[in-house]
Amino acid sequence: MSTPNQSDSNSGMKAVYGLFERIYLTVWAILSLFFLVKFGSLEDGSRGLMTTLALLACGIVIPQITFRIGNVAQAIGRFLLGLAVAMYGYETAAIFIKNFRHVSYEAQMLAMDEALFGGHASVWLEAVHHPVLTEYLQAVYIFYFPQVVLVAGVFIYKREFGTYYEYLLSMMIAFMVTHSFYVLVPVQSPFLVVDQFPEALNYSFPLEGLWVFDGLRSSLLNATTMRHDCFPSGHTMHSLVTLYFAYKADKRLGIFMTVIAGSIIFSTLYLRYHYAIDLVFGAAFAAIVIFTIPPIGRYAYAKEAKPEDEVVVPKSVSLS
Repeated sequence: MSTPNQSDSNSGMKAVYGLFERIYLTVWAILSLFFLVKFGSLEDGSRGLMTTLALLACGIVIPQITFRIGNVAQAIGRFLLGLAVAMYGYETAAIFIKNFRHVSYEAQMLAMDEALFGGHASVWLEAVHHPVLTEYLQAVYIFYFPQVVLVAGVFIYKREFGTYYEYLLSMMIAFMVTHSFYVLVPVQSPFLVVDQFPEALNYSFPLEGLWVFDGLRSSLLNATTMRHDCFPSGHTMHSLVTLYFAYKADKRLGIFMTVIAGSIIFSTLYLRYHYAIDLVFGAAFAAIVIFTIPPIGRYAYAKEAKPEDEVVVPKSVSLS
């Protein structure tokens, strides 16, 4: 006869897909079905189908493996799935824009900036331009993903898996929101459309760095086909959500991340990647995620089966 602990463990082994995994699987299953039906008529449709099917398979297999290993493995596996949403959801949005969205809303973004702020922040920030500042801000701009990894690593190191779950669920939802809006409201960066709006984006000079600025900017552009990723500002939204959880992980980490997040958000305007209205909506969506998703994650995690890190030995069994 099995003990209660063994029974709980055996039943838990069948429940490896929590809310996080179910949302992940639902999204990629819907996208896989869409590409399966439409891939022949879409530009990059085959790539979209292969990508979504591969990610769907990962979402099925990885939880089955990591759940059986233990809490840390499950945490790492969930992070990898969340990273897949961030990276490949972005590229999938680019495929949708390429096939279904043939308008771009830069003029509307400029008009809103003009109406709300009386001008354009990326132009005003020429006043503080310095090559060293440009180098720093471009470097910190690409710390966008490492900051997410850093906070996740601290939660795993401290084995605070409940709050870590809230963090991953919040970040996954945040990425899905930004990717969806990229498709709904395609907008290119100011530096990409400066020639189309010379009166509004009347820059006096091109940005200049000292060492690697040009190379980093070119590498970012060449790394993806996405060009309509402004509204809302993902760098703002995701940095603020990450910052919120950084303070939950460790106060010292939170202080450090305040500097990083502040620099990243400032860089989006200084480097001419975003319109001010993008930041406003990015911050607003971050607030919505922070106030709504963590309580859902807390409830869901409390109800989910947990991996067993150690083998439970029945009291009736002697080890001597």
